[in-house]
Amino acid sequence: MEMRNFSWLVTSIEQADYIAFCQWYQQNQERLKTHQLVIWGAGIRGTTFSLLLKEREFYNIIFVDTNPQKQGGYIDEFPIISPEELEQWRRKQNTLILVSPENSGEIQAELKAKNYQENKDYFLAESGEYEAYIKEFLRPYSQDTLIMGDCEFSTISMIDVEHSTLQEMLFQRCGLDKTKILAMHGMGLRAEYNIFHAQILQGMKPKRLVIMVNFDTLTGKQHLLPRSQHSELLKQLLSVQKNPDQEFIEYVNLTEERSQKLQMEFLGGSKYTKELSEVRTRNYFKLNYLYNLNIETEGIVYLIRILKEARAEGINVLPFIPPVNYQLGKRLIGNMFCQKYECNVEKVRQVIEAENFYLLDLSYCLDATLFATEMTANETSNSKGREKIADLLYEEIQEMN
Repeated sequence: MEMRNFSWLVTSIEQADYIAFCQWYQQNQERLKTHQLVIWGAGIRGTTFSLLLKEREFYNIIFVDTNPQKQGGYIDEFPIISPEELEQWRRKQNTLILVSPENSGEIQAELKAKNYQENKDYFLAESGEYEAYIKEFLRPYSQDTLIMGDCEFSTISMIDVEHSTLQEMLFQRCGLDKTKILAMHGMGLRAEYNIFHAQILQGMKPKRLVIMVNFDTLTGKQHLLPRSQHSELLKQLLSVQKNPDQEFIEYVNLTEERSQKLQMEFLGGSKYTKELSEVRTRNYFKLNYLYNLNIETEGIVYLIRILKEARAEGINVLPFIPPVNYQLGKRLIGNMFCQKYECNVEKVRQVIEAENFYLLDLSYCLDATLFATEMTANETSNSKGREKIADLLYEEIQEMN
């Protein structure tokens, strides 16, 4: 019988998640010696927590997930059970539940309905990322440069010794008083457009906009994934705006519908393995970089809207493509990797140049040793890689009008 592994190809972590996890682990290290650890949520964050625990030589882990398709499967060597099976475990031994930050609100509601007590029966390793995003959205600055993107700005490598993020490096170079950085993992360009437009309506129109164009947010399905919606964040952004426009309100409602109706993942379970499978890495590249980019997809449509609004408002824009681990791609797929990848780059370039802006292409600026690990399939980099990206972006920002 095939054993289904639903682990993710994790080589990086949000800096805030890493800090929150370390604090939780330090506070509960003694209890873990006598309790079965249950990670509730068999997604990317749950996978990340299990890897951090294995680094600390802790292996007494099981996962709980409400998705029937995952139940009976594994996150690497750790089994995934249903909430009902958890009740049986709890009758046999002491358990300690760690709630994954993904969908933590829904998980907490379910636990409270079963009379589980926070900080006794279950624990949170909350990073406060939404609160930090809201704070940055509202923070006054000189409105010199607004930078927008996804987790490239806020992650660190799982094996980093130096934990400064790209966001912190750019603040150091560009100046905190002159720069605002709004970054959130998995956030697509439709969300970026609405947030950019909201900044203008709130009287925070920047002179320059630097926006990341990440290929994994331009696929035909990425904008539909529940983990890409950030519905709760958008609702909070809506609540802090003065006179928000109708389009933002409608988009918040749409993300809530998408979060509730859709239950899909790009990388479903694959054959059980304890190592990061080259097959899965190859599939990740194909799904997120080597697909045939449709210029009518939602991400491209809203990239164009961002560019048009910026031009109408007299805002100079620097769209940039983040680095890709092309050396790994060529090793796993061959020369076809660069050929197909560059076709998509050219499509994006044509869209941007049609609006009279310049595309900064950082695709090949890092070799494999500067990514989170040499097996990293996404754009996340290690501390030396982040320093190089920060320098390149800073140079381009300095040259903008």
